[in-house]
Amino acid sequence: MKNIIFWIVILISAFTSLSMAQESKIGVAASGSERSAAISEVAARAPYFLFFDGQGNFLEAINNPSTGTAGGAGQKTANLLSKKKVTLFVAGRVGGKLEMALKKYNVAIIEQRGVVHDVVKSIIQKQ
Repeated sequence: MKNIIFWIVILISAFTSLSMAQESKIGVAASGSERSAAISEVAARAPYFLFFDGQGNFLEAINNPSTGTAGGAGQKTANLLSKKKVTLFVAGRVGGKLEMALKKYNVAIIEQRGVVHDVVKSIIQKQ
């Protein structure tokens, strides 16, 4: 009986993890629109945002509409990422205003440097 319960718990955990991975969406501040671009050192004013699903599959790249904004880039970026249903945001450096705004939307933040696709793969492997 204990064996059966053990395997049921394992199966439920596996399905829950798979479901959560499929629902999660990763947004990355990038210097270019390709998966091979460098992660941008600036977050809210990065030239591009790249989006990946929870499995690391590239979904889309968009021009950041806040790149040339004089003020309010952090909140505008947080709004955009929320509308895109991002659950994890990656950038070289995230400023305080953007960090506070992302917390309101329950978006996790990772500050990391490197090639976008390599970093996304690394993050997924660690989950």
